[in-house]
Amino acid sequence: MIQTTEEQIEEAAVKFTTSAELFDVLNQPRQSVEAGLYLARTLQVQGKTSEALQALED
Repeated sequence: MIQTTEEQIEEAAVKFTTSAELFDVLNQPRQSVEAGLYLARTLQVQGKTSEALQALED
């Protein structure tokens, strides 16, 4: 049987919270980059579409 003290439980909780928060912080920039790439792709597609429309109008 494993015995844990109140202090050990608290320490484990702090470690878990810290790693969870760290994961959130590390995850945010990645989401921003993905959002930026998505926006860039969308604008690129819109740009090509408007170029094609311009070519048709000319």
